Parts: sequence; structure tokens; C-alpha cells
Amino acid sequence: MISIDYALKVLKNHIRISMKTVPCGIAIGIGNIPTYICEQHGLPPVCKESQKHNMTRSICAKFYKSLDRNEGEVICPFGINITYLKTFDTSKQVSFFIQTGFEERDISIDNIRNLSRVPKKAMKNTLKETNKFTFSSTDEIRTLNLLKRTLETLFAGRVAASMRVLTHGILTPVQGAMNDIEEIKWKQKQDGYEGNIKSLNLLESNIDEINSVAKQIHILLSEDIEPSRPRIRKVTVHNIINRICNRLESLSTKKDLKFHNHYNKGIKVLEAVPDQLVIVFRCLLENAAKYSFTGSKNSKRTIDIRYADVYFERIRTLKVEIESYGCPIAEDEINERKIFELGYRGNFSGDRGRQGTGSGLFIAERIVIAHYGKIDVTSRIIESSEEGEPERAINKVIVYWPKSFQGDTSDSHL
Repeated sequence: MISIDYALKVLKNHIRISMKTVPCGIAIGIGNIPTYICEQHGLPPVCKESQKHNMTRSICAKFYKSLDRNEGEVICPFGINITYLKTFDTSKQVSFFIQTGFEERDISIDNIRNLSRVPKKAMKNTLKETNKFTFSSTDEIRTLNLLKRTLETLFAGRVAASMRVLTHGILTPVQGAMNDIEEIKWKQKQDGYEGNIKSLNLLESNIDEINSVAKQIHILLSEDIEPSRPRIRKVTVHNIINRICNRLESLSTKKDLKFHNHYNKGIKVLEAVPDQLVIVFRCLLENAAKYSFTGSKNSKRTIDIRYADVYFERIRTLKVEIESYGCPIAEDEINERKIFELGYRGNFSGDRGRQGTGSGLFIAERIVIAHYGKIDVTSRIIESSEEGEPERAINKVIVYWPKSFQGDTSDSHL
């Protein structure tokens, strides 16, 4: 089963990547002082000082233990304004905290009065140096709910470890069959016989589909997908995307769609775990085709893939945009990242009987974040709905993938 410690590890990584400027804290168990993930943004000196002495830590622990269930807004014993939310539907109580401001209040003075000489002097000096601050976000509750939903999403994926063994049992023969097909195709080409190539291509496509599903299940059930340096390889992204587009040809042909891989110049290389990168872009391209409106034989709709070399968070990054024409994605689904929750299906995703499990984007984001990247989504309605017809939108999925793996201290650059 996915442990709570592992779930929180993923959650902290998510906050580190997606909410770098939010002073968020997490506490496990009753009365524990929260660990703040974004300490460089917003933690006032008084909060740091309060954790240095046993007496002040005891005051903090008593305060956090006394908080009511669910959520609320409070002022800590030393003047920090806090919005919090607690969840009790896990094996251990988990609490999320956001610091929203600091004001010197009588409550903080009373608590300092009861301290012994050393911590009292330290806290008084710190209070004088602590500037008033206000959390910049206009919606603290939205951030808390995002944290809660992310944790619930992780726990929704808790499945027995034996299922991971099962996916291994699927992957081994499937990958062996793909290797056999490649060898048969090569031998037939050597002999100049092309008769069964079309059938072999179809068989290869079907087995590749099973292979992709098995890998996604394995990722979904794995506790540890963190990339490690031995597994990292240099990957030529536009070539991989081109192969994925070819593998999705039957789906695109059926809907009169065309993948347009806008490869301009320069080799689009980055460092990644190759299989995981394939899973991400296969999921995103398959979604683009699945949720695109159907074209016509004389006017095929395009799914455009574009590349750009950018700096993201001061790191050299490959930006890949996948643009499609389909049903819109609601603003709250994007802002609150609901579409990345396990099992979530968009408000308009059921339009015209489109099928899906709601796991693809969850898996894709999990892999991208593990590689220290990020996925963004935009949706712009371009045609209003007529009676009985859905609205139509230009949707973009934007992947920011660091060119060099950031998981170690090497200075290598591509």
C-alpha cells in the first residue's frame, strides 16, 4: 500500500514545484509543529526563533493540539496569522497550514513573559526585528483545498502491492512480443517480402497500446518513481513524439485528425527516464486526439506540437506545447488543478460519449514533477454553443521539462 509518509513526500514535492511563493506547512499527528516547505518565502523570524527553544516549542505544540477539527483562522501564541485545515480520514491526522500575516498582539507578549531568560531575550529581540507581512494570495482557502485534494488523490491510488507484481507479469511478455515483431519485420524486409507488413504494423500498434496501459498502471501503483542518475538518459524528444504520433495513426485517421509536429531546428534533447517521458507524451497526445472534435476527409483538424528553448525557474528548459481543438476546460478545473486529480473527469469530458479513466494527467504530472518540471493547461473558447451543440475551445497543454536532470549536483549541460 502507498504509505502516508510516501504520499506526503509526493505532496511536498508538488508544493515545492507548484507553489514556491506560498508559506505552506504540513504537520503529521496531533500537536506537531508544521514543517514549512517554502521557508524562504514568508516565514518571519519570530516563527523560526520559536522553534529553537524547548519552552517555546512546547507552547507551539500545545497551541497546534488545541486547534479545532476541519478548518479555521487563528493567531498563534507569538502573533502569526494562520489559516489551517485538518484531515482525519487517514491513518494519521494530517494538517495543512498557511501563514497569512503577522501582527504583534497581547497574546504574544503574555507568552513571552512566561519564558525563562534566554528564550525571552531572543524572542523580544526577534519581535522588534520582525516586519509586518501579509500573504500575497487572495484566496488562502483555495490553496488549502488544493493541498487537501492532492493528498486525497494520492490515497485514492492505494492498491495492494501484489498488483504491481501483476503489471510486471504483463510487461515482460508484451515487451518480448514487440521485440519479436521488430525482428520479423526486419527479416521480411531483408527477404524483400512486404506482404504482411501492414498486418504486423497493426499487431504492433495493438500490443503497444497494451504496453502503454500496463506501464501506466505500474506507475500508478509504484511508491517510488523518483528518477535516479543511473536511469537518466539523453532523449531526443521530437523523434519520440513523432513515433508516438505514428502509433496513434489509427485513432487520428478515424477522427480525420492530423498531428503536426512543428519541429523547426536544433536537436530537442533533454535528460529523462526514457520510458517515463514516453508515457507522459503518449498520454497528452492521446488525450488531445480523444477530446478533439472530428474533422472531415477534405478538412482534417490538426493537433499542433511546438517546441521552444526557454529558461524556467532559472533553469534551461524545453517547453513543449500541444494544441488541440475540442471541448473547453473550465477555469476552476485549471486554477485548482482538478484535472490532475486521480479519477477526475472534466465537466465537458463526457460530451459525445468520450471514454476515459481520469488517470492519465495524474500520472503525467507525477512523472513531470519527479523530473523537476511542470505541466500547465490553458483553454480558450472560440465558438459559443448553439442549441444542442457544445462550446468549442482551443486547448493547450504546456510541458516544461528541464534540459539537464536536476536531481544531483552535477554541472553538466546539454
